[in-house]
Amino acid sequence: MTERFVEHGTPAEILDVIAQLPALPYAARGDQLDWSVAGHEGESFDRMHVFGLASHPDRARVHELATRLAVAADQRWGKRHRFACAAVTPKGDPAHILDPRAVPAAALEAMGATEAEFWRFGDSALLLAVNPDHVSGAALCVALVLEASYLEKPVDRLAVADAEMYARIRKAGKGGNRKRRSAGVRSELLEDFLSRDKTRINSAIDVVNGSGDAALLAPVAAELRAVLASIRAADFVIVDGNPVELAVDRLEIVRSGGCLCATYPRRSADPQREADKGWVRIESETVSAPGARPRREVACTSCGSVFDVEEGEYHATWWKWVLRGRR
Repeated sequence: MTERFVEHGTPAEILDVIAQLPALPYAARGDQLDWSVAGHEGESFDRMHVFGLASHPDRARVHELATRLAVAADQRWGKRHRFACAAVTPKGDPAHILDPRAVPAAALEAMGATEAEFWRFGDSALLLAVNPDHVSGAALCVALVLEASYLEKPVDRLAVADAEMYARIRKAGKGGNRKRRSAGVRSELLEDFLSRDKTRINSAIDVVNGSGDAALLAPVAAELRAVLASIRAADFVIVDGNPVELAVDRLEIVRSGGCLCATYPRRSADPQREADKGWVRIESETVSAPGARPRREVACTSCGSVFDVEEGEYHATWWKWVLRGRR
């Protein structure tokens, strides 16, 4: 067991570090980035930043640290909330993949915790997780920082998308539903998804994740419930952050009439590669110093959304996309 205990900084100073974490880049899927802020160190993953505060056999000391931090967070960010893994849609339920709370729940379960207190600040949230009886023999205290939207109760996004889709069909006039079904029948991509054949579905997933053509994906998105059933029948595991989940997310966006550029903040997409495909346009590129990585202003060619894209490297090159607004 490796002992660890945050050795310097008052609770207020530790919260200062936590408040800076949302500005850090997320890692590419399956990777991690190490960070250092004001002498404190932690790790960033694809959807959250992790600040390990304590891993120590002295349970009373760890409890005291967590209590002092919670009081300071109350003073700084106001109302304290409680997150419980038991409230998340069960993993055996197909709707689990649509529950944003599955992201923090997986992180808590990985450290042997079932609940945590949390505070919202801006668009982000701090989860303060404590496990006094970890299997290592230590008491753990970990700060998890992620987008606050991951702590919201799920809505039936498929039902909402259904309503929006049929509203657009009604607005288009008679024959709209017939045309949609006809397009779905003719879609080879949809047929691959509904085949329940693992090889064909794998290929279809790659197409969805590599395409910015909403028209190509629309017939599949219109039959998303059947697609999900076929994916599960082929024994695919839909895990938060894996290619299957990303494909489902992109299909949901198309189904709801959104733009696929909404997935860029979740992905480490190469802006030059996206520009070569025609999905985005690089408006400007600046380099702060010789040898430094460039920062780019990138615009979506479909909806006009503008992103600031930061480039860095850790094991491999990564890109962090931050939405600035629309033109």
